[in-house]
Amino acid sequence: MRLDQFLVQHKKIESRTKAQDLIAQGLVQFKNKVLTKSSFDVTEDMFSEITITENNLSQFVSRAGFKLSGALDYVKQQVAGLTVLDVGQSTGGFTDALLQRQAKHVTGLDVGSVQLHEKIKSDTRVTYFENLNVKDIASHSLANERFDGVVCDVSFISLTKVVTFLEPLLKPQGFFLFLVKPQFECGPQALDKNGIVSDAKVYDAIQVNITSLCEQLFQCECKYFESSITGKDGNKEFFIYGRKK
Repeated sequence: MRLDQFLVQHKKIESRTKAQDLIAQGLVQFKNKVLTKSSFDVTEDMFSEITITENNLSQFVSRAGFKLSGALDYVKQQVAGLTVLDVGQSTGGFTDALLQRQAKHVTGLDVGSVQLHEKIKSDTRVTYFENLNVKDIASHSLANERFDGVVCDVSFISLTKVVTFLEPLLKPQGFFLFLVKPQFECGPQALDKNGIVSDAKVYDAIQVNITSLCEQLFQCECKYFESSITGKDGNKEFFIYGRKK
């Protein structure tokens, strides 16, 4: 039996997605050894010795909240009292992390719909726009807004095709913190059979490309660093951070 299935069936974890989050967080152990793969084969004789470390996994509506929280800590960026734009809002993990750090207001947008967690929807500090592509902002009411900060977590598109639409929305001296997903920055030829980027040279090339673009657009020096949590597919992820001139 797969480890994620075991957690659902025998440890009363509500879903396989939640189980996979626990595993990714390093919170599942067998005989005090951390189990890191959702596909790990659990045999019946192991059942009683698999444990879950109590933690605050329910602190955020999705694991993305942990990613952003870790990144904010790393760059020592405060968000209390600030207005922030969340691009690629999805379930609302980034938004949740911002709100818990006392952001004044978070405006979110996503190309999808019916994804945002009810906890986020019902918060009066949140405005959200569904079925809105960042490329269409110029003709949207958001085009007139300016934010103290912009965060971004998008998939199936290169970040390089997104950031040019975000720069006008950021106030001078405002911060940006964008999640970089290498598997969407390189061609399919750079991925192995499991969809993983394994060549360090590819990571380096992506860093140079994105850093160069952001430093040119926002006229600032950027920090580029690895996310404290990998993507669900096992790919390394990174953040790029800076403050607009």
